[in-house]
Amino acid sequence: MTSHSNRGMSLEKMIEELFKHYEQKGIFCHKLIVKEVNGIKVEKSPFDFIVYYNGILYAFDTKNCESKSISVNNFKLHQIKALTDVNNQKGDAFFLVYFNSISQLEKIPVQEVKDLISSGHRSISPDERRKVKLDFLGVL
Repeated sequence: MTSHSNRGMSLEKMIEELFKHYEQKGIFCHKLIVKEVNGIKVEKSPFDFIVYYNGILYAFDTKNCESKSISVNNFKLHQIKALTDVNNQKGDAFFLVYFNSISQLEKIPVQEVKDLISSGHRSISPDERRKVKLDFLGVL
């Protein structure tokens, strides 16, 4: 992630490139798309990506953060609900947050986001325990 060749590339674009490698290995990957009609969003997806690998559905939304923490306002209720539904069906649901200021990618489980919001946190700070590589499945 800290490679100079990736500077300026959004997290979503990097994941789309990663998916090309996953698909070559027979892993199902899909980016959910927002439908627009005449420039107006008419249908929004609750999260950005799904991956099906080794019998597990992974569903996640991506966030980029320029500051030292990300506001809980960036985690929308419809996203939290949909990701929680995936968890309830034994899937793995999370947010991938890239903290640009420290070049750190984190996998934040949806349940952790819910717990932090319900305990009154207004923002989420980076945490080494959540640090992951872009290849979050570890197959490459």
